[in-house]
Formats: sequence, C-alpha cells, structure tokens
Amino acid sequence: MENHDTLINIKITDAGGDKLDDMNETTYEIQTGMNGCSVHAWFRLFENILKSQGFTEEVIMRGATQLAFNEWRHPEIMNKLIAEYELNNL
Repeated sequence: MENHDTLINIKITDAGGDKLDDMNETTYEIQTGMNGCSVHAWFRLFENILKSQGFTEEVIMRGATQLAFNEWRHPEIMNKLIAEYELNNL
C-alpha cells in the first residue's frame, strides 16, 4: 500500500426541527489525518460517524456484514473469511 498524505474533512449538517425542543440547524465538522492508517482505522472513523448520526452498534454491524457478504462478492473469499473468523461457530 502506498503511503499518501491524507487529510479527511467531513461536514455533516442537521437541518434541525420545527418542534419547541428540537435543536436549530447544527453543523458537525470532523478533520483528521489518515496517513498510513489501516483499513481498520478507516472503518473505525466511519463507524464513529454513523454512531454520531444515531445508528446503533447492531445496525452498523448489519450494514458492514451486508456489504461484506452478498451476491457480488466471490464465494471463495466469503467462505475464507467465515472460516478465519469462525463466524459459523458463534
């Protein structure tokens, strides 16, 4: 893997609500350096973003699983990962 200078800037704007207790429009900005980070660090970054938007751990895990195990993936690779992580024995 090549090492690039990578700076991530993510801006999330919540339009707010029209009820008395709703917050006004709010903007969250995340800036972080991702130089030389592993795939796990990238997933952790996006996991934290999803959590900040109210997604539960289970929903995030389901989404990741659906991305990793679907009809567009190679069955051999999926079977290898199932064995590696002992997913059939939980």
